Amino acid sequence: MGKNLYKSRREFLQLTGVSLLSTLLAQKTEGTEINEVGSKRSGGNQSLCWTDNLNHPHGIAVDISGNVFVADSGNHQIQKSNSAGKHLTKWGSKGNRDGEFDFPRGVAVDRAGNVFVADTHNQRVQKFDASGKFLIKWGSRGSNVEFYCPKGIAVDLAGNVFVVDNTGIHKFDSSGKPLAKWGSGGSGDGQVNWPHSVAVDSSGNVFVADTNNNRIQKFGPSDKLLDKWGSKGDRDGQFNHPGSIAVDSSGNVFVVDTNNNRIQVFNSSGKFLTKWGSGGKKEGQFNSPYGIAVDSFGNVFVADTNNNRIQKFRPCAELLAKQKAEGAKTSKQKLPLDKNTQIDVGHRGKEIIEKAYKLGHEYEKKHGGCCRCTVAALQDAIEFIPKNEDVFRTACCLDGGATPTDMQNCGAFTGSGIILGYLCGTSPFGDTSLSHKLIHQVYEKFKDAYGSVLCKEVREKAKRDCPEVVGTAARWTAEAILKEFTNYSKELIEE
Repeated sequence: MGKNLYKSRREFLQLTGVSLLSTLLAQKTEGTEINEVGSKRSGGNQSLCWTDNLNHPHGIAVDISGNVFVADSGNHQIQKSNSAGKHLTKWGSKGNRDGEFDFPRGVAVDRAGNVFVADTHNQRVQKFDASGKFLIKWGSRGSNVEFYCPKGIAVDLAGNVFVVDNTGIHKFDSSGKPLAKWGSGGSGDGQVNWPHSVAVDSSGNVFVADTNNNRIQKFGPSDKLLDKWGSKGDRDGQFNHPGSIAVDSSGNVFVVDTNNNRIQVFNSSGKFLTKWGSGGKKEGQFNSPYGIAVDSFGNVFVADTNNNRIQKFRPCAELLAKQKAEGAKTSKQKLPLDKNTQIDVGHRGKEIIEKAYKLGHEYEKKHGGCCRCTVAALQDAIEFIPKNEDVFRTACCLDGGATPTDMQNCGAFTGSGIILGYLCGTSPFGDTSLSHKLIHQVYEKFKDAYGSVLCKEVREKAKRDCPEVVGTAARWTAEAILKEFTNYSKELIEE
């Protein structure tokens, strides 16, 4: 279950390889250990660029260790560097045999370090290990999987692979087995016109850079179109051939606006947040940029294609300021909450609940500690729950249960109780009956699923799958919170 204690949420999130933009507010942009060769400040961001003998680089991806993988299209190879631009390895040459490429445009990395390449002109996907050893491939004319110039590729937290080509969006498992396909060529809702990139957020939402339609489309995990934004132009929120897209751990959407030579950033609903870049060869300028990736600390990597280089940017000060302002608005929600509290979460109830599950599962799998992982998942998934350090430290102290006996409660159930008690308060400062009501709802869920809330019995029933227990507990708790304190119940009725 994990025995390590953490001084703060920030330390926990950094050690688990997950970072929030709110965490970045405390980071300095000076004095970092970045290779200073070619490093300058541009538009409030510290930038670093490297060339590494690149020839029209397109796709770019970053693994959980910060290593950078580049689809070096003109050289028909993949290059791997560390986060400071130091070359580590490369593989590939022009051809159509295993491990060879023909102008690869897209690259993605899963949490195990496997590398997936959209081998564009060979009309296929190839999978490698982190050192470049060929593993498998799929896609060819006449097979059950056919691509039409696949360009964009992404991997979700579960290891599913998403590929976009001019026929739509394809979803596969990690071995290349087809799971779903949606979309078709065109300009209508859900249709695409030469899409160049795809990205998946922590809730499983799929974002597509619908390039020739000059827009972004957002789909839910079940393929349903949720949102779209953009039109052709050079104003904020408009695009001229958007080439690539990436989503950070806070759900912000980064778009490479290729022919406008800039980067635009939006929230997950398409609200414009900030932008930077212009045409040119100086640091911070671009010449038809294409690929983009964001690491777990919010650093942004851009494949500056026609300048044949990679540029790295610190988190934009303007974006951080807006993130902080949004957080301030959210934190104005007064605690304790009561039966009259009604918070508007739009139509994102199911999305928030599933995010709680996925974060809980991910946190526990990565570093352990059922109680603290449940608390952290709920704090990070539900915007109006303050990211209180004392609450998190309390959860760390109670990991493994409140008592060192066989009668101790499951840490995930304890974490649920901590969050519910924190939100509702205790008499005379809050509604004890309300917190008891919500805790009882979660208790009944545990009883139905595991027969008990005792750690020993839950683990036996769940076959020691602690990540699943934590994710499920976070989902149950998030659902109870949203039904009680938000308009989520109306969302269910409308459906």
